Amino acid sequence: MAQANVGVYEKVLSATDIAQKMSVPIHWVEGERRLLPTPIPGVPVVLPVRDQKGNDTTLRLARSQREPYFMSKEWRALVDAYDLKKGDRVYFWWEGNFLRVKVRTSPYKIMLFGVCIGVRING
Repeated sequence: MAQANVGVYEKVLSATDIAQKMSVPIHWVEGERRLLPTPIPGVPVVLPVRDQKGNDTTLRLARSQREPYFMSKEWRALVDAYDLKKGDRVYFWWEGNFLRVKVRTSPYKIMLFGVCIGVRING
């Protein structure tokens, strides 16, 4: 599921994001510059994910009537693996067929004429 959009999307984690499931901002799944496919309520979308250490996994994106979210089982594994806390920042972007995830420090954006044309993990 490669995406044309190479922008980096950032989320500051809430207590609910840490303890349960991660709420996904609505503009990540709707509109022209969306990051993720729009899930149908009751039908989760499985996304291939590669974390900052190069580990491959999946996240299931679901949607209630109100909001999209990453389902708890896979999301909680990522929270535990990186010991995420309330207030930590998580960054998402597409690289090839993988949704890339980086925590706490922003990835390096490769800019050309004010447009992000690529992303590199620094550190």
